[in-house]
Amino acid sequence: MSYCAYEIKIPNLEELKQEWREYWPDQPQTFQGSIYVNHKTVGPETIKLYEFFDNCFLYNMRFVKVGPGINYTMHMDIDVDKKDYFDGEIPFSSIRKATINILLGEPDVNKTQWWVDLKATKQDWDNHYNYKDKEWKLIDECQLTETPMLINTGQWHSIKYTKERWMVGLHFHPLTSFIGAIEYCKHKGLLIERESNV
Repeated sequence: MSYCAYEIKIPNLEELKQEWREYWPDQPQTFQGSIYVNHKTVGPETIKLYEFFDNCFLYNMRFVKVGPGINYTMHMDIDVDKKDYFDGEIPFSSIRKATINILLGEPDVNKTQWWVDLKATKQDWDNHYNYKDKEWKLIDECQLTETPMLINTGQWHSIKYTKERWMVGLHFHPLTSFIGAIEYCKHKGLLIERESNV
């Protein structure tokens, strides 16, 4: 079984982080904490990054800023509120299975945890965050540090923040599986292998 998170190497990382910090330094903290913007509006380093990744990411990238004490229980990355964060590039309710997160602020000591439901509970699609009758099993956990991280956002995951989290998310297309994203990053020589698991 593969892990649910891997650190990866990204070229020109410090230049990218500086460009992203300057893009919207006063982004307000909210519970969702997210804005989705067309990467071409952000800056030249971002455009070069997309080209380096063969333009495999969804056009809109995500800026996240949430305050301390926020607790995200088990969830997957799905556009359940039908807000069209991706400007029609993908259908509503698409599960985004692979995301690269890059921290712009300080690391949090808490780890993201990944879970499976041992009952494989069938869900009402519009109410899939109903946790009743699930039997959770922890399968992986990993801390987001200053190194970019490829994470499995199509798997149930949870995180509680003890400090502000400010980061950028780059989303692979929903038809790219997490395993496919792992192999893509390996092929490009970017994946950093892990040494331990839960």
